[in-house]
Amino acid sequence: MGKRIQSLKDIKAALRESAVTKGLVLSHAGHHPEAVSLFDNVKDFAALDTESKSSVKNSYCTYGKTAQYQENLSEAKRCFSRAREICPDDVLLTERTRLLASHRNYRTSENIAQFRRYFGLGFTSGRYDKYEYPFLEIAKEKGIFEQVGAFARSEMIDALEAVGTYKIQAQGRHLLSYKIREYKGKHPYSSANPALASPFACLFADFINSRTELVRFVDVIVPSPANPENYVSRGFIPSLLIGQRLSEYLAVPYNELFSVSPIPCRFRDMSYSEAKALIHYRQKRYDRIVSGSQILLLDDVITTGTTLTLLADLLKSAGASAVYGVALAKTGAVIEGS
Repeated sequence: MGKRIQSLKDIKAALRESAVTKGLVLSHAGHHPEAVSLFDNVKDFAALDTESKSSVKNSYCTYGKTAQYQENLSEAKRCFSRAREICPDDVLLTERTRLLASHRNYRTSENIAQFRRYFGLGFTSGRYDKYEYPFLEIAKEKGIFEQVGAFARSEMIDALEAVGTYKIQAQGRHLLSYKIREYKGKHPYSSANPALASPFACLFADFINSRTELVRFVDVIVPSPANPENYVSRGFIPSLLIGQRLSEYLAVPYNELFSVSPIPCRFRDMSYSEAKALIHYRQKRYDRIVSGSQILLLDDVITTGTTLTLLADLLKSAGASAVYGVALAKTGAVIEGS
């Protein structure tokens, strides 16, 4: 008979192996959409070594985040589901898949009306329903949003962003500053108002989606920890509460990685080493979340940037590939950690 005719099973196996080989070459070259199109032809990656599995997962995650940034959520769901099939024990993949599966658009008439109500702008959503980013549009018209944008970067923090500015003595004349103080309970004779967390998260989400490309890169949102004494008086941590809502609105995982010991004074009034010694990881296996991840640090107000720089230093030391910072408002000069 001469040459033996290969079985259909052997031919399919050879084609799969060829698709994986070509896909890995494209993945290593950074051509993730093309790599994903080849990987889609492969049903099972169990035979691959750990490094190859990591490359396949990376392509699916990178392409999935791009799809999510473009608000193509069905494609994002598919990509992250495939990535999770390859690495079922990945904590962030599991959480992201869950968030995408349950994701709902935060730009609803109810949220718009709530935003206007809490900022004293009336009760109805009105014409803002037609805008792509309604919360940012309202903020621009009412002077809440001042387009501060990216204003600093350092060896530790790859970029710092802020929605607006914070003015300590502005009182009611500067609405964003006034509402942040109301949220944190810094007005005389009034307690903190946690109900503002959702409107602030809506504003954050609009700002991040329209003014940055952070959704395209970020793997996890991490809030800035609060002084335990402030937690006792408020009953909540401002950045934590906003972070939980923002995670749902952006469908990006959220993790409370840090805690802090009681602080005798503000971080900016301490030496860098003294302040750093007061911050601790909350989880024993934090490296599973941090290593190789791109992390978004969340804070309400940035004054000198000391806290975010300290956190970024710890994250980079633990293997984070990139650390970004975003806040509702900024004031003062941002310093660099060393």
